Amino acid sequence: MKKRWLRRLIYFVVVVGTAGFAFYQHKQSQKEKQTEEKKDLAFSSLEMSQVQSVSIKRKDKSIYFYRKGKDWWLDSPVKDVADRDIVGDWLQGLLSEKVKVIREQGADWEEYELDKNVKTIEITTTSDKKLKLNISYYSAFDGSFYIRKNEQLLLGDTSWATLMDKDGDYFRSYKFLDAPERPLSLRYSSKNFKVQLKMEKYKWHWVAEAAFPLSHSDLESYWTAITGVNFEKEVHSDTESLRKKFKLQTPDIEMELKFKGDKTWSVKVSPEIDGKFYALVSGRDYIFTLNKEQRDKILLTEKRIRDHRQPFQFEKSQAHFMDLKGYGLDIQLKKEKEKWEILQASVTEKDKKKPKNKPEDKLNEKELEKVLNRIQILSAKQYFGKKSFVKTSHLILKDKEEKVILELELSDPFESEGEKRVYVKSSKGEEVMALSFMSVGYVFSPSLLKMDIEKK
Repeated sequence: MKKRWLRRLIYFVVVVGTAGFAFYQHKQSQKEKQTEEKKDLAFSSLEMSQVQSVSIKRKDKSIYFYRKGKDWWLDSPVKDVADRDIVGDWLQGLLSEKVKVIREQGADWEEYELDKNVKTIEITTTSDKKLKLNISYYSAFDGSFYIRKNEQLLLGDTSWATLMDKDGDYFRSYKFLDAPERPLSLRYSSKNFKVQLKMEKYKWHWVAEAAFPLSHSDLESYWTAITGVNFEKEVHSDTESLRKKFKLQTPDIEMELKFKGDKTWSVKVSPEIDGKFYALVSGRDYIFTLNKEQRDKILLTEKRIRDHRQPFQFEKSQAHFMDLKGYGLDIQLKKEKEKWEILQASVTEKDKKKPKNKPEDKLNEKELEKVLNRIQILSAKQYFGKKSFVKTSHLILKDKEEKVILELELSDPFESEGEKRVYVKSSKGEEVMALSFMSVGYVFSPSLLKMDIEKK
């Protein structure tokens, strides 16, 4: 018995040891492969996080951008914010570029047009080390470019032309808002709408008393929309005369966002002027231009961020009584031992006020489940404050103790904005709303009952 146990132990040790050795060899070969591949890179020992600034020069053009915290800034040809994504992609491309060593030293630089009149890239690292490449305007027979790195003569492929032939404008940020994180608060003001919100526990809340229920998902969509807004290429210097000309002293929209670390970002957007809109962004010394499509993404309205489904929400598991009356239905249901039963049921013709078909007193439980779900996805189309209307129908849900958990009072249908709608008042609030009559029809569903259809 002991020998058998010992044999198993030895076998186990051999298997584990062999697997471990194979894994070590694999990792070692991967590491050696990566080291070998890095030898072919123009900047073999440089990581993107080590780059502090970059200078690109060619003939009469010069570009210089540098890192400032999490952001990149242009210093030449203009002083402005650089687009962090574009800078990141460009640097990634540069640091991934491979070169071939033609000569380690002793090259005749004049022969390869690397003695003067060259393109240059100079990188300053976070440790203040400078790394420089001279790139010839002269290309080899296959379109490759000769490169000088210290005393080495290198050969790079045609992608070096793409890297070098960039204008300063290419790196400039035309983003309306370039924020890597959610704000802590939002203040928005326009002629038609004002709102002040704060972020708590990953959800938006009113700073003061709630004016209406907020839709967190719609606010997230709004955040996504404004971070995708881009300015036009038309840029003006920020002067008093231009502020006056573009009506930025009396802006149409003002927005302020506060972030962690007491950082504040703000913007002012002008009214429409000849089909364009002009914007002043904090921290930037320019007036930017927006087209109407991009400006409309910034517009904040009650309709855009209100939770239009909130008045129709309830806990489905709490529902034990249902009373549906109106639009040809009169049904009362009760839930006993997790099973719904019919207390009363009738279905009538809309016009003739007489039984359409004879109910079998059988409930369509699948349809009932659908109806309960449809109630929760009802969405208000309009709001009328404390408007009065003639109530012709109702929906009432109660719990086990027959306490109302949701009550809807509804009107006959009317025409509005090209569709049939009904007035509705929910027990969740005082405001009168309008619902699509089609969505109400799916709730007041005759299919709740299995019908014995009379044959003619």
